[in-house]
Amino acid sequence: MVRGLVDEVIVAAGGIEREIRALKAAQAFADADAAVMPDPVPRPETGPVRVPPPGAALDAAYATMNALNWIRTVQERVQRDDPADTGPWFLWWLRWLRRSKLGKRFGLSRTKAIQEAGLLASLKDGEPKATIGSEFKKLLPKLRDARRFDNYVLHGGALPGGQTPGFRMLPGRAVFFPFPDDPNTKRFFTWEQFTYKKERDALSYIEDQFDAIGTFIDSMLDAFDALPTS
Repeated sequence: MVRGLVDEVIVAAGGIEREIRALKAAQAFADADAAVMPDPVPRPETGPVRVPPPGAALDAAYATMNALNWIRTVQERVQRDDPADTGPWFLWWLRWLRRSKLGKRFGLSRTKAIQEAGLLASLKDGEPKATIGSEFKKLLPKLRDARRFDNYVLHGGALPGGQTPGFRMLPGRAVFFPFPDDPNTKRFFTWEQFTYKKERDALSYIEDQFDAIGTFIDSMLDAFDALPTS
């Protein structure tokens, strides 16, 4: 069972790598179009100049959103909270009653029971669990940053919201696919909360996440390799 969970973490990381390749392919199309465009004139009121073709930008948008989903998947395959199985059918009925309007009216509702799941939950205390858990804690800040955007993609809308996706070109002719600034909120509810003042590049953002996840996976595999052989 543990070996299968380790493999699935690596598979999720492979999903990120695949979307990075898709982003790079879209970037190549945008770079080719930008090469024949005149030098951009700085327009602070409108931001960096848009670069065709629109098809490449659409591919980049989907690749970015898919990569965010895979980043979330890595996190949940290592550690997540699942609803606890609390027993036979009459307990299921009781849970339903607590969630119903009648249950809420009479104060029967309560927080649902949860249980830890994923790779860490499947390991016994000691090694390699201690090392993997420590390395995972180092990775969590990055994963949580990406998760805020992924929560919006899953429940709110597409990135970027409120506009047609498009590559942009800076005055120095650097071409990039825009990614929102660092989130200053725990959750996005609308695309109007996004800002693009830092001119962040989606490819660079996803690659940075992938590098951090790769470092974690290397540490995870090293922790398993360090176990004494019987």
